[in-house]
Amino acid sequence: MKRSRLLILSTLALLLVFPAIASAESPIEGRWATPEREATIEIFERDGAYFGKLVASKHKKAPIGTLILRELRPKDGGWEGRIYVVKKDKILPARVERDKARLKIKVSAGWFSKTVTWTRVK
Repeated sequence: MKRSRLLILSTLALLLVFPAIASAESPIEGRWATPEREATIEIFERDGAYFGKLVASKHKKAPIGTLILRELRPKDGGWEGRIYVVKKDKILPARVERDKARLKIKVSAGWFSKTVTWTRVK
């Protein structure tokens, strides 16, 4: 009887702990490669928002450590914030959506928008 009770309590404890462990990492945290692998961005959480810093790049304009994604916050099933566009040297509004091992990033500038796809780096 005591063994059965212990087994049931242990099982319940595991069921309560595993979802917390599984959700500990955000689905966008980690390293992502830009198209044609020109750069690698590491996304991390700080103070309730997500940021992405440059950890590898073929661009000479942006040094390693440059913040590319800024203040991404959850909104409508994705994340919204700002992105630093190295080639234009501008910070623009951005919307990020995850599709399995890909991030679709829509950058808006006035009437125009462009979507780029980043892939997860293992």
